Amino acid sequence: MRKITLVQNDDRTISFCNLDGTEPIFAKKGGGKLRGMVVKEEKGWILRLGGSAGATGWHDGLRECLESCVRHGHEFFVE
Repeated sequence: MRKITLVQNDDRTISFCNLDGTEPIFAKKGGGKLRGMVVKEEKGWILRLGGSAGATGWHDGLRECLESCVRHGHEFFVE
């Protein structure tokens, strides 16, 4: 998996501007433990943590969603 960053650092990361919104985005927290997946729903973008639980609610944009979750210690990855 490649970590999503705001600026691409090396071949193990991908810059946010290179995402097209179709690839699965996984969230990890606490030493690399898989926590959930970012999905686009009718109400907007949300980090789903399992079942009906979401991390920070719905957001109009993908970047806004990721930024809101980064503040809570989540890191994001694509394969």
